[in-house]
Amino acid sequence: MGNFDFVKDVFPNIVDDCARAESYISSDPLASCVYARRAIDNLVEYLYYDVLGLPQPYHDDLSGRIHNPDFMRHIDRMIISKLDIIRRNGNAAAHEDNPNISSQAALAIVRELFHVVIWAGYNMTAHYDKVPVAAQFDPALAKQSMALNPVQFKMLLRRTKQERDEHARAIAERDAKLAAKDSRMLQLQAELETLRAQIKAAQQANTVADAHDYHYKEGETRALLIDQLLAEQGWRLDEARDREYQVEGMPPTADNPSGIGYADYVLWGDDGLPLAVIEAKRTSVSPLVGQQQAKQYADCLERQYGQRPVIFTTNGYETQIWDDKSGYPPRDVQGFYKKEELQRLIERRKSRHALSNYPFDAKADLIAGRAYQKAAIRAVDEAFDRYQRDALLVMATGTGKTRVVISLVHQLMEAGWVKNVLFLADRTALVNQAANAFKNPQTGLGSSVPVVNLLSDSDKKASGRIYLSTYPTMMNLINARATDESAAGSVGSATVKPLKFGPGFFDLVIVDEAHRSVYAKYGFLFDYFDSLLVGLTATPRNEIDRNTYRLFHLEYDEHTGGVPTFAYDLDQAVRDGFLVPPKVLSVSTKFMDRGISYDELSPEEQAQWDSRDWDETGEIPDSVSANDVNRVLFNADTIDKVLGVLMQRGLKVNDGDTLGKTIIFARNQRHAEAIKSRFDLNWPEYHGTFARIITHATRNAQQLIDDFSDPANDPRIVISVDMLDTGVDVPEVVNLVFFKPVMSRTKYWQMLGRGTRLCSDLYGPGRDKTGFLVIDCCDNVEYFNQQLPESDGYVGRSISERICLARLALLETLDADGSDGSTGSGGLPSRLLEPFGGSAEDCAQYRAGLAIGLHAMVSGMDPDGNVLVRPHRKIIETAADAAWWQRLTREKAALAAGLAGLPSSVHIAEDGGNDAAAKRFDFYMYTYELAVLRAGAKRAGVEAGYGVAAPTMDVAAIKRIVQTDADALRNPKNLNLPDVAECADLIESIVDDDWWRDVTVPMLETARKRLRGIMKYAAGARRNVVFTDFEDEIIVERGAALVPGGDAADVDMKRLKEKATAFLKGLDNNIVLARVRMGRQLTELDLTELERMLIENGIGDQGAFDAAAEQSGGFGLFIRSLVGLEPAAVQAAFARFLDGSRYNARQIEFVNMIVRELTANGVMSAARLYEPPFSDISGSGPEELFHDERDVDDICAILDGVRLSAIPRPRRKQA
Repeated sequence: MGNFDFVKDVFPNIVDDCARAESYISSDPLASCVYARRAIDNLVEYLYYDVLGLPQPYHDDLSGRIHNPDFMRHIDRMIISKLDIIRRNGNAAAHEDNPNISSQAALAIVRELFHVVIWAGYNMTAHYDKVPVAAQFDPALAKQSMALNPVQFKMLLRRTKQERDEHARAIAERDAKLAAKDSRMLQLQAELETLRAQIKAAQQANTVADAHDYHYKEGETRALLIDQLLAEQGWRLDEARDREYQVEGMPPTADNPSGIGYADYVLWGDDGLPLAVIEAKRTSVSPLVGQQQAKQYADCLERQYGQRPVIFTTNGYETQIWDDKSGYPPRDVQGFYKKEELQRLIERRKSRHALSNYPFDAKADLIAGRAYQKAAIRAVDEAFDRYQRDALLVMATGTGKTRVVISLVHQLMEAGWVKNVLFLADRTALVNQAANAFKNPQTGLGSSVPVVNLLSDSDKKASGRIYLSTYPTMMNLINARATDESAAGSVGSATVKPLKFGPGFFDLVIVDEAHRSVYAKYGFLFDYFDSLLVGLTATPRNEIDRNTYRLFHLEYDEHTGGVPTFAYDLDQAVRDGFLVPPKVLSVSTKFMDRGISYDELSPEEQAQWDSRDWDETGEIPDSVSANDVNRVLFNADTIDKVLGVLMQRGLKVNDGDTLGKTIIFARNQRHAEAIKSRFDLNWPEYHGTFARIITHATRNAQQLIDDFSDPANDPRIVISVDMLDTGVDVPEVVNLVFFKPVMSRTKYWQMLGRGTRLCSDLYGPGRDKTGFLVIDCCDNVEYFNQQLPESDGYVGRSISERICLARLALLETLDADGSDGSTGSGGLPSRLLEPFGGSAEDCAQYRAGLAIGLHAMVSGMDPDGNVLVRPHRKIIETAADAAWWQRLTREKAALAAGLAGLPSSVHIAEDGGNDAAAKRFDFYMYTYELAVLRAGAKRAGVEAGYGVAAPTMDVAAIKRIVQTDADALRNPKNLNLPDVAECADLIESIVDDDWWRDVTVPMLETARKRLRGIMKYAAGARRNVVFTDFEDEIIVERGAALVPGGDAADVDMKRLKEKATAFLKGLDNNIVLARVRMGRQLTELDLTELERMLIENGIGDQGAFDAAAEQSGGFGLFIRSLVGLEPAAVQAAFARFLDGSRYNARQIEFVNMIVRELTANGVMSAARLYEPPFSDISGSGPEELFHDERDVDDICAILDGVRLSAIPRPRRKQA
C-alpha cells in the first residue's frame, strides 16, 4: 500500500507518476523529482482545461498555467506555491548538469505533491469522499524502486518531452475542431460540461471540513521557506555542517541526558568559525518559542569555537535577530544577513569604540565644528551607546543638518560602528545636493569613501559605502538582484541571485525631513533595513506630531510635547549668531485683496474683459474673486506692482546697484511663466537672464540651480513652483517673495530657511549678511504666527484600497450572523435576506462574487517575488485558501484589511483597474450597498462589532453624486454613444428620486455593473486661464514680525468651552454674535464686547480667555469655534463651486462637506482636505478631484479668508 493509492479514484491519469515519484525518493532523487513534475504537469492541464475550462494562457506551459490569474483565482495560494516548488525542482533535476538534489530534498518535494493531490482531489473533483484528508505523507509506506541507470533516465526525459508535445498537439487539435464545430468534439465538450456540473454539485453537497494539515512542519519550513530566504543572501548550504549541526554541552534534561543537540542551521565564516545559528520552528509556531533553545546552541558553539554566533529564530514567516554579545535585545527583521554582514557584526563587537567620549578629529572639526553641531552628534552618540537604535535631530534650516550627519557618518565609520550608509530624501535636488556635500573634499568625506547616487544611471550599478536615493527609487530597488554570480545562493539545486540590498546591507539609514507623512508612504523601508536610524527635520519641536516621535521610539507627552534626541531652533541659532533673522514686508494690491469687478473697470478695460475666452460655455462672469487672481486670472499690472516692490524695496548688493539673490515662490507653472514674461518686458536691459524659471518642467534645471548658486552669475532671481522650497542652499539669498499661499507648516519653515544662512562680505569687505527680506503677498506669515494646529500627516488610501475595504466590509456584514457562506440554498441566514432585498440565490451569488474576488486578489500576492508582500506571508498563505473565505469573521476581516494596500497580480476591479471613473463609481456604489445592508442588519437584530469600518461618506452625498453624474450622461452628446444609449432607461431611473426609495442591494449592484464602464463620459467642462492687463494699485505695504516656533503649553479647555457655549446659545439677538455667525469681518471692539460679557457673567476670567485665545489662534476664532457659521454665509462663500454646470457631482459634494464642517466648527484648516471624510471622496487630496490646480488654490484661499474674518485687521493710520 502506498501513499498515493487513493489517486486512482480521483486522478487515474497521474497515479503511476505519483507512485514512481515516491518509490525513487531514496534510490534516485532526480527521477523522483522528474516524476513529481510529470504528475503536476498532467494534473494542472486537466484542472486548467477540463475542470475549469480556462482559455489557453499566453505561455501554454506548466508555469504559464500555474501563474495564470484565472487559474490562481480558483486554486489555493498555498497550493500554487507548492506547485511552483515541484515545478522548479523538477526542471532542475531534468535539465541542470549537476543538480544537487538529496533524498531529503526529494522527500520534501514528494510530500508537497501529496498535499497538492489531496487538495485537488478534495476540492476539484466529484469524489472528495475518496480522499484521505486526515492522512499525512508516510515515507514508510512508499514502495522502493532501484535507481534508474543513465540510459533509463534519458529515456524518461525523452518520453516526458514526447508526451508533453503530444498533449500540446491534442489540445490544439481539440480547439481547432471545436472552432469548426466538429460533431465529435462538440459531444466531448458536452461531456466536459457534464463533468463540471457533477463536480459543482458534489462540492456544494460536501459539508465536511477539509481536515488535512497543509502547513509546513519544522523540516519543511527549513527546506522550503528558510532556504529561500538564506539563498537570497548568498548562502549555498551545500556542506553537511550547514544543517543539523551537532553541538555538545546543552543543559541535560530527562529527554536528553547526553546534552547533545542539533542546531537547525549554522552559518560559517571563511575562517571556519560560526557566524550565526538559526533555530527554525514550524510555520504555526511563534519564533519566540525557539529563542532559549537557540541561545543554548549559541552557548555551545561559543565554548567550542571561542566565537559567539549571532542568533536568529524563525518560523519562515517571522524572523528575529538577537546579537546578545553586542548588548542588543531581540528584534524583528525582514530576513537574514549575508556572510560579510554577519562578519561585520561579530568584528564590531571588539573593534567599535564607545561613542560618548570618542574624540572629534580635525576632519570632524572641519565638517561640523560648531558647538551646537558637536552637541547634536554627541546626543546621537549617547543614544547609540545606550543601545537605542533611533535618533531624531530637530535643527532649523541653515544650521547645517547635512554637515552634522556627514560628520556623524565620519565618526561612526572611524569608531567602527558603520560601513554602509543610506541617505533618503523626498526630492531629487536634495539627493543631488547631499551627494555633492558627501563628496566635497574639504567639508565632506572626499574620495576616501565611495559615494553612490542611486538617481544617476551611471551610479546605479556601482558599489560604494554611502548610497543616496529618493524614497520611491529605493522602494523600487529593494527587490533588485545582485549581478555577481559568485555571490549566488541556492535552494536545493536552483541557483538564486541574492538581493542587492538585503535587510542587513545598511548599518545606518538617514531620513531627511522626517515626519509622519513620509513614514505613512514609505515606512516599509525603515522596517525592512535592520539599521541604526537617524531622522532630520527643520520643523520646530512643538509642531512635530506624536507619530513621528513614536516612529523614532522617543518620549512624547500630550501636554508638553515630544523630546527629540537634540533640538536647535531658529530663535536660538539667530541669538548665537549662526543664522540671520527675517524681516517681513506684507504687500497686497487692490485686486489681490478684493478681486476684480467688471463694473469698476474703465470702458477700455471692460472691452478687454468682454473679449476674453473665459470658459467652454462662453459665459462671461461679472467679477473675479481675490482667490482667482494669480490662479485663474493673471493680471499684468498686478504682477508688475509686486515686481516693482521687489526691485525697489528688495535688498541689494554691490553698493546698492544690484538686486541680491532672490527666490519668488509662484503658485503654478502658468503663474511662474507670467511673472517671467512681465519681468523681461519691464526690464529688457537684463537680456532675459536676470530672472529664470526653475520648476519640475524646466529642462537642465540643475544647471540653472548651479548658476544661481554662483554669486557672480545670473540668474539673480529664480521663480520656483515647489522645486526650490527645500532643494537649494544659496547663502547669498536675501529676498524671498511669497507670491502664493502656503498651507503646510513644514513647507513654510523650509521656505523661510532659504534665506537664513550666513554670508560673509556679502555687501563688501567686512559687511556680512545680517538678515533677509520676506515680501509676503498672501498673509502667510500672519497665518503661521497664529500657531494653528496642522494635519498629523494622514495619507489617504488609494481608490483600489478603499474598494477592497468596502468589499471586505460587505462580506463581513453578510457573515455577521454566523453563516459560513455555504449553507442552505442562499448561503445566508434568513434574518439577512430581507435587508439584502433579494432572493436566497441572489444573496449567495452576490456573496460568492465578493469572496471570489477578494480571494483572487490575495492569491495574486507573491511573498517570494516582492519584499513588500513578504512580511504578510503568513496571513496571505492562510487567506489564500478558498475555505478561509467561507465565513469572514470580525477577526478575519481585520486581518484581511491589512492586506488591502499590497501589490497583487490580480486586480479587484472588473476591468483590470485601469478606468479611474469606473473605480470611483464602484466605491460609491459599494459604500451605498454597505450602508443599506448594515442598516437593515441592525433593524433585523443582527448586532455585531465589525472588523472593517464603513467609509465615513454619507449615503445622501453618494446619491447626489450618482444622480448628478447620471444626469450628465443624459445630455445628447453622450446619448449618441452606443454604450450610453444601451443604458438610457436605467440612467433615467437613477436620476429619479423614486428609484432610491427602498433601494435594494441587488438594484445597486446591477446599476454598478451596467454603468461603471460609461461613467468616464460624465466629466464636466474645464475653465480657461485668462490673461488681462487692468490697472491695479498697492493698498497694503507694511512691516510685520515673524513669530518663531515655540513651546506653548497645551491647556485643557473642555470645561470653559462647555460653559461658554451654553451661555452664547442664549444670545440669539446679539448683533456682535450675529456678525460672528455670518462670517463678517470682526473688529477689536467686537471681541472686547464679547469678552466683557463672558467675564461679567462668570463664564471665565481674563486668564482663562487669554489661554483660550492663544490655543485657538485668537479670541475671535475661539468664539467662532463655539457658535459655528450660518450655512447661508458659508454657501455664499463657496457659491461658484456649487454650480452644477461647472462642477461635477463629486466636486460639489466635496465642497458641501466643507460647508458642513465650517457650519459646525466655524473654522477649518486646509490640511483637513487631506483627511477623512474628505479623503473618502478623494484619497490623495483635492488635487485628485479638481484637476485644475487653481480650484484647489481657490478653496484653500476661501478657507483662509473665512479664518481671517475672525481676526481683527490692524487699524490704518490716519493721514
